[in-house]
Amino acid sequence: VQRIIVKKLTPIIIWIIAPLMAQGQTLLENYTSSDTSGLGADFHGFIRGIIYTGMTPEPRKMEAKSLYGEAALQMQASFRSWGKGVAELRFRKGSAFGSDMDMLQLREGFVEIYAGRFEFAFGQQIIVWGKADGINPTNQITPQDALIRSPDPDDSRMGNILFRTRYQMANAASLEALWIPHYEPSILPWQFAALPEGTMFSEGPYPDTKLENSALAVKFAWQLPSFDGSLSYNNGYGLNPGITADVPGPLEPPPAVTEIYTKAYRQQIIGMDFSTTIGATGLRGEAAYRITKKDQRDRLEVPNPDLYYVVGLDRFFGPVHIIAQYIGRYVFDFAELIPPTDSLDMMRYALENGNRLFHMQQVEWSHSTSLRVAMDLMHETMTAEVFGMGNFSTDEYVVIPKFSYRISDGLRFSLGLEYYSGVQNTLYDIIEDHFNSVFMEFKAMF
Repeated sequence: VQRIIVKKLTPIIIWIIAPLMAQGQTLLENYTSSDTSGLGADFHGFIRGIIYTGMTPEPRKMEAKSLYGEAALQMQASFRSWGKGVAELRFRKGSAFGSDMDMLQLREGFVEIYAGRFEFAFGQQIIVWGKADGINPTNQITPQDALIRSPDPDDSRMGNILFRTRYQMANAASLEALWIPHYEPSILPWQFAALPEGTMFSEGPYPDTKLENSALAVKFAWQLPSFDGSLSYNNGYGLNPGITADVPGPLEPPPAVTEIYTKAYRQQIIGMDFSTTIGATGLRGEAAYRITKKDQRDRLEVPNPDLYYVVGLDRFFGPVHIIAQYIGRYVFDFAELIPPTDSLDMMRYALENGNRLFHMQQVEWSHSTSLRVAMDLMHETMTAEVFGMGNFSTDEYVVIPKFSYRISDGLRFSLGLEYYSGVQNTLYDIIEDHFNSVFMEFKAMF
């Protein structure tokens, strides 16, 4: 076993230390522990209060669905041309979806080292891949928290412990490689789904921190004066886990309570993205081909292979910025899910239906569009924005209008609405009573 581990780790170790050895002599000649003249530190952050309020399902009455105060401190220490340290701490206290919330979180905390054309970073990091607006099929590196209620969509991004190395080539191209030794799943709104009678729900267990459970990802990118693009590959566990249960066989007695639990699955992602301009109009696109193991597709939590793609246009018309996108998904080996006639098969049917909702594989071909319109008003002290998206294949829609007013430098007030709507047996149908809200934010930035 030790020989196998050493054999697998050797390429990773060589990738890490080879350029450092090449630069080592220069570093030793120029570095002295007493020389801190190149040290620079920067501190900034924000303090804010947020409330999301809406109607309860039954009985219908107003409630605060999410209510909290939050403080964030973002720090960066630069060490001349050798590297930097980056950290972001957040403390949040309040309530969300009827539960108390008291959380101290290290959102990011990593060190980056420069060695010639190489960059190395290790620690808690948030990695975002893709060029589309908000919907990024290739972004399968670090997880997201779908339960975070915030006017800023980036707040849903979560970090993970990973090692990142990047090599900048001389011809405006770069090669980036990631090793992710620890699996961290996205947080999904499982608790809002109705459970079959006689069941209970739990999350995990998830893959432990063994070498064979780690993920690897590489991206080759190039930047030209009029065209940016990249090709990527990711091999690891899917960020969105599925649900399964230990369903008894036909001759086995049913348990008093069946436990439904989340489970991760292995996948590969082959991706590409690009951005360019056609006159005054920007053109962006992104696509990801997901491959799951053929011998595991009979497992309930494992999705079918699919092709997920986005193409969009964006343009400024004076103070107005418009981004329009088409979003599509094709599911390979798709088969209609037919309700069973035998009650013994109802559990399996419910689990498979739930997985299709959360993996967005309810139909073979899925067609959606999104539109974002933003406008600066009152000498750029106010911003009005509306985002809308509709999936015409599943009849699901979301509209999010938002207004922000800059009271003074660093002090901002925001007001908006989130409205989700879906026909029966869709994801938006499950979450709409819990997520439909009016929100308000006061934010002080320093």
